[in-house]
Amino acid sequence: MEQQALPSWTIRPLHPGDVRQLRKLDLEIVSSWALVVEKMVDGLAVTWRLAPRRLEPPFRSTHFAPTAQEWEELERNLAAGAREGFTVEAAGSPVGFVELEEQTWRNAGFIWNLLVHRTYRGQGVGTALLQAAVAWGRERELRALALETQTNNWDAINFYRKRGFVPCGVDDHYYANDDVTAGEVALFWYYELGSGDGC
Repeated sequence: MEQQALPSWTIRPLHPGDVRQLRKLDLEIVSSWALVVEKMVDGLAVTWRLAPRRLEPPFRSTHFAPTAQEWEELERNLAAGAREGFTVEAAGSPVGFVELEEQTWRNAGFIWNLLVHRTYRGQGVGTALLQAAVAWGRERELRALALETQTNNWDAINFYRKRGFVPCGVDDHYYANDDVTAGEVALFWYYELGSGDGC
């Protein structure tokens, strides 16, 4: 799909009423690369090795987008104040959003979703949303932001890595019992908020 030029845009807090329009976004992922996970187990000594591999044909998926139930939960959570977030709006419509949860039990923020309409990627929308999330976390004096990506979502892996997020864990049974074989493994990331550096 061809990239469209993004008209002037604004970033603002995410509201429950935005969900109806957000559901219309094209959130398809096309990935030509993935991280292959190799797991070695020797008793309690467990090692995971992550290695980049080109995918032929490329992986295509819309399942990274929220399901109908997840969209409904987002709307309810925003209305109840259990989740917060930001949206980028262009020409009166949202083109991306970030969904955030403050997890007070560990003094961290969790990024549940950071999604941008497919034709508006690569134009700074995701970076602006991530910068808003970092500012949100710092305002609350949280120690870190955390999130999860899939090892076959190459663009997301590189997006977070280039902005200072560091991989901190692998869960090879997060989605199903055969995640390693299926080639889609959960990779967890952290961004420490103690420094003044921006992402």
